[in-house]
Amino acid sequence: MTSSPVGVRSVAVLVATFRRPDSLGLLLASLRDVVGRPPEGWRVRIVVCDNDPDGSAFDVCAAHETVEYVHEPRPGIAAARNALVEAAAGDDAIAFIDDDERPDPGWLDALVDASERFAADVVTGPVLNDFEVAPPSDLASSFERRRWTTGDRVPWPRTGNVLIRRPALEDPPLRFRDSYGLSGGSDSLLFIELERRGIHAVWADDAVVRERVPASRTTLRWVLRRSFRLGNTHTRFDRDLDGRIRTMAVRAAKAVGWILTGAVATVAATARGDGRGRVRGMERLWRGAGMLAGLGGHRHLEYRRR
Repeated sequence: MTSSPVGVRSVAVLVATFRRPDSLGLLLASLRDVVGRPPEGWRVRIVVCDNDPDGSAFDVCAAHETVEYVHEPRPGIAAARNALVEAAAGDDAIAFIDDDERPDPGWLDALVDASERFAADVVTGPVLNDFEVAPPSDLASSFERRRWTTGDRVPWPRTGNVLIRRPALEDPPLRFRDSYGLSGGSDSLLFIELERRGIHAVWADDAVVRERVPASRTTLRWVLRRSFRLGNTHTRFDRDLDGRIRTMAVRAAKAVGWILTGAVATVAATARGDGRGRVRGMERLWRGAGMLAGLGGHRHLEYRRR
């Protein structure tokens, strides 16, 4: 990596990818302007980590002269993310974006601006859905994401749209946990750990990216599976960050509560013909089931390689 000119800071735009060459190519094409017109006072690099043992992203990256290619064959999104963090060891900040997303014009400028204006070590922004097929009306609310006002402190950033100042990840070093590589949740856990260090994320509402949502996700089956995974992951967070009997007992009580209230809501909504209410009740029930499964040691491996 070449050093930045004196007085110019560097930000590495990081992309983890696994067997999505077409989608990755579209993303890299959309990032050309980010490199060509970087935020004032900043230099931009783009680094892609290919998590495919076969290196399927190499040719796509080679077609873009501004892209740096990293190969991490070990399975799991956490391994790929950590390889990217290490590849950006000399940069002042890193910005993650997913390989199935596209940034709106001014995306990186808005992240950098919010970081500077609010002295924020972590900045995140909206991820808007770009549906291949619009979800059924009963499922529409399951894909809604909350938005805040720029500068608001927010919970639960995602690596689909986030900027992190490099020093926040050091002293001592903090990385994505490999144990969440195949289940998902390594990014959420890292941001929880950052918050425990006193580092909070702020919102940049103009830092917009758009995520392509394939038709396979706009189904009740996928929505409920996501709810189960989220509940399962939250139980694991409690175990890995605390693990005390009292903490796990509280999680067990929450799990039972989610299951019971979800079941009641599902039955009531079904009786009155409320499709959206029925889905929300089922989501709650499945999230509680995921929590309970986590208490029994089950790990839902959403990203298991088949």
